[in-house]
Amino acid sequence: MALFKLILAQDKKFTALLERKSILLTIHELLSKIRWDEDFGRAKFELGYWDRVEGRVVRAPFTSFEFEPESSSFTFFDEEGRRRSAPLHRVRCVWRNSELIWSRKCRP
Repeated sequence: MALFKLILAQDKKFTALLERKSILLTIHELLSKIRWDEDFGRAKFELGYWDRVEGRVVRAPFTSFEFEPESSSFTFFDEEGRRRSAPLHRVRCVWRNSELIWSRKCRP
């Protein structure tokens, strides 16, 4: 029971730090938290990924992306309905309930 309380306390501290943007998670860590933490994952998430063709960051709902376990890429359907794939390093921003919670430098 004590171990459970310790884990729960650490998780609440982790979530509080994440929400204050005090720590920098990798995109893999953040995606894992969204998928596996029931409380944190209940929110509405959006991802912004760098589209090389359009030369800009494209923002889309988290639910429109598919992530393969142990993979370094994601798949999605573009505006024309074509299935596309992109590496995770193209994810530039993550929003939770319309608030930016994670970002990495975007190309100009």
